[in-house]
Amino acid sequence: ATNVVNVTLNGTTAPIVVPPTQLVIASISNQVAGAPFSITVESRDGSNVLSNVSAATGFTLSTNGNAGAIGGTTTGTIAIGTNSIVVSGVTLASAGSGATITATRTSGDVLTAGTSNTFNVTAASTPTIVVSGSLTAFLTAVSTQSSSQSYTVSGTDLTTDIVITPPANFKIRTGVAAFS
Repeated sequence: ATNVVNVTLNGTTAPIVVPPTQLVIASISNQVAGAPFSITVESRDGSNVLSNVSAATGFTLSTNGNAGAIGGTTTGTIAIGTNSIVVSGVTLASAGSGATITATRTSGDVLTAGTSNTFNVTAASTPTIVVSGSLTAFLTAVSTQSSSQSYTVSGTDLTTDIVITPPANFKIRTGVAAFS
C-alpha cells in the first residue's frame, strides 16, 4: 500500500503518491542472546504511513551495543514497489537491557535511518543433563548374557539430542521392552 492523497489545483483533482522518506523497524519483543530472531523493516512517508519504494532499497542493520554485537543476517533489501521486508536470522551476542537495532539505507530510495523500540535480551539458558541411577560392574561368564541394568538420562535447554553409545559387545535400549 502506498499513501495517495488527492490534490486539487485550479479546480482539477489529481491523486499524488506520497513517497517514502524513512525506514522504520516494527516493534521488537524481548529476545534471547545468541538466538536468531526476525525483524520487519518498513518504508514509510513523513506521516508514518506505509509507502512503496520506487527502487530496490538496501539497508544494513546495526545495534547500540547494549546486548553485544549484532550477527547473523544484517542486511536486507525492500523490493521495488513494496514497503517492507522480514529479515530472519538476526542475533545479538549477549544479555543486556535497552537494546535497539537501526536500519540504515545503503542503496535505492533515499530514506532516513530508522531505530527500533528498546528491548531486553536475556542470557541463553545453560544446557543441563541429568543422570538418574547408576551401574555396577557387569559380571558374567564368556558368551553368557549379563543381567540388565538401567539408568535414566534427561536434559533441559539442549541444543541437540543426547547420544549414548554402548561399549563394544554391549547393547542399549530405550523404554521398557525386553531385548530380543
